[in-house]
Amino acid sequence: MKTTASEFAKLTKYFLNIESANYLYYLYSDPRRYYHNIDHIVDGFTLISGLSDKVSCENWLVLNYAWLGHDLIYIPSCLKNEELSYTFFHKLILTSRNLSHRETDLIASSILATRHLDLTTNTVEQYICDVDLFGFVTGFDASNDIFKEYQAFDPDLTWENFKIGRHNFLENLLKTRNNVIFQSKEFSHLNFIAIKNIKKQIQTLTT
Repeated sequence: MKTTASEFAKLTKYFLNIESANYLYYLYSDPRRYYHNIDHIVDGFTLISGLSDKVSCENWLVLNYAWLGHDLIYIPSCLKNEELSYTFFHKLILTSRNLSHRETDLIASSILATRHLDLTTNTVEQYICDVDLFGFVTGFDASNDIFKEYQAFDPDLTWENFKIGRHNFLENLLKTRNNVIFQSKEFSHLNFIAIKNIKKQIQTLTT
């Protein structure tokens, strides 16, 4: 069920004022977003809330801001969504916050880490990546929703062509990360389940 604007504002009240919360809610509620939407952000916040005793207060702030901004710009097939998201989020939110250069740099690197191209040794980056990929644990296959997002920008895209790209992404995710999906010690015990579900999705995409 879609999160309401008032629920989102309440959830983010320690990080955003009401105007900023409402604007981010508007952006994440774009009807062309079927997966990278407000519910994805809220689901992540639920997971992040369980990490509050695992990080310092400074890194806790960084983790929450990075999560809020990591999908702010989402244009399917664009290779710079994360860079654009950080740039926009920095201008929209971070410039009005009293954050150190270290904090803004870590927010930037954490958002860029959600490209999931490489593993990282930074704890905050590990957490945001793990939260972003948590859907693989639930067994939910986001392929159909992501296909709808692609079609919203490219109505001529066929399911068959999309399947090729999605298949390659999932295979590369396993290969480039050496079958490591979850990097933090809090989530690493879920690797077996995630890998099993990813391989199942790959198999489905080949049929």
